[in-house]
Amino acid sequence: MRAIPSRSNSRCNKVKARRRTLCLVTFSNIFVANSNPETQILYFHQLVVQNWQRAKHVAATVCVCETFAENC
Repeated sequence: MRAIPSRSNSRCNKVKARRRTLCLVTFSNIFVANSNPETQILYFHQLVVQNWQRAKHVAATVCVCETFAENC
């Protein structure tokens, strides 16, 4: 039998995850803000590429799901 986490435990985990993300974003922003312009440009391009990859993945997933739904 599998244990189901309580709601309060689940909420606590979400809050911790948000805090972790916030810390990472804040650290990155401080690091980039204090670095030279070349590093700032590279970091910006890296963010653009990551977001583009995510967008392509989501679009491909939606396309596959729609195709699957039409064939069923």
